[in-house]
Amino acid sequence: MAMSNGHHARILGDTLAIRYKRNNDKGALMAIMEALSLQLGEQNLKYVSPCSDEVEEALKWASGGRSTWPMYAINARGGITVQENKAKYPFPGFASRIAAVELLNHHRWQVERYMEPTETDEKLAELMRLDSWLSVCGREPEILDGASDLRHNMPLLIQFLIVEFQDRFRKLGRTSNEGGFQRIRNVARSLLATLNNEKLSAAEQIFTIVAMLRTAKVAACIITGANTEQIRSILLTDTRVWLV
Repeated sequence: MAMSNGHHARILGDTLAIRYKRNNDKGALMAIMEALSLQLGEQNLKYVSPCSDEVEEALKWASGGRSTWPMYAINARGGITVQENKAKYPFPGFASRIAAVELLNHHRWQVERYMEPTETDEKLAELMRLDSWLSVCGREPEILDGASDLRHNMPLLIQFLIVEFQDRFRKLGRTSNEGGFQRIRNVARSLLATLNNEKLSAAEQIFTIVAMLRTAKVAACIITGANTEQIRSILLTDTRVWLV
């Protein structure tokens, strides 16, 4: 795949949200989570409860009118992160220790289709935790000075991966508990093989999978969120909107 710096202005959620259907957002999450588990140890991935200090810290940050962004976002100034001190652990491919990737609850909740829906503020907190990790991790020399230049190329790389794997994600109709484990693992391994073929280092592969997970979660929020089609039609057709 030929990547160009001219594409770094793309918003990551757009491609995934456009290409997703409501019935295959779980397929992407299942494959991406499995790819992440194949790369990381237990200490590298931390599941927190909605009542945890981590979620509370993120929501306090948001309630103060502050935002978070991954390091590759437009005008992110290298990334914006929730201010905090975290325990750090060795990560494959990185010379320095890095804080764990934080997700809500547990692995089964991430991928099972019948789990209770999470509140909007909890989803926001989870995305903020991922933004923070991507910001901090993106400042490590393995990413910032990496040969793949993910600071500029990440949006196009994720667009490429979504297009490449959208059919395989859609066909993942069963979760691991429903007998779909082997198919999920096969897609996850294929995803990692693609990153390896793109000549990404071990550190860059981990960073990309986490960024892809963040994108999948943004898209899922858009797809399962409130229907804004009526508002969109008003914005497009009613000229009076632009007078207020």
